[in-house]
Amino acid sequence: MNLEHAQPDRAARPQSTRQADTYLHGGWLILARVAWGAVVVLVLLLFLVSLPTYLTYLQTVCASTRFRCWASPSRAMQCSR
Repeated sequence: MNLEHAQPDRAARPQSTRQADTYLHGGWLILARVAWGAVVVLVLLLFLVSLPTYLTYLQTVCASTRFRCWASPSRAMQCSR
């Protein structure tokens, strides 16, 4: 047996964390799920609330001579007049 490739005894190796300790249980699991659900609901609400404003923005014509409209070629032609 080559001693360079021999693996040390498993009892000699310290384990920093066991795999079973990495899972959430009980109240912490419920709290994590509620927090995750709250974040998802908040993101969806922000998206839905901002949608009408964004659609209105897309329908407006750029009337500024200082800035150009880069959204689409048809808008760029309207803005360059």
